[in-house]
Amino acid sequence: MPQKLEARVAEQMLDRGGWAAAYLVSGISAELVALSWQPVGAGNSVAVFGLAGAVVATAWQRTGHPAASMLALFSGVVAALLACVHDIHGAAFAVGAVGAIVTIW
Repeated sequence: MPQKLEARVAEQMLDRGGWAAAYLVSGISAELVALSWQPVGAGNSVAVFGLAGAVVATAWQRTGHPAASMLALFSGVVAALLACVHDIHGAAFAVGAVGAIVTIW
């Protein structure tokens, strides 16, 4: 259920091309990382984490609101911690966030 909510929020914030790019690029990138970190198992949850990263970065870039800045900072820290323990979801979130920032700027 939470994955559907994230995907719906992403649909509202990103255009079709941005949504598809965030989903595919973060999903494929995270699965490539997974080959060395977690070679067993795969799924769409990493692509959804990429969408979440894109949504957080987009909200931060569009609003500049202090709450969005705090959410972006907190989310970035959590993604980094996940990546430090070789959880591929952290890598996926980071790819989605960086991709959104690059395309917005």
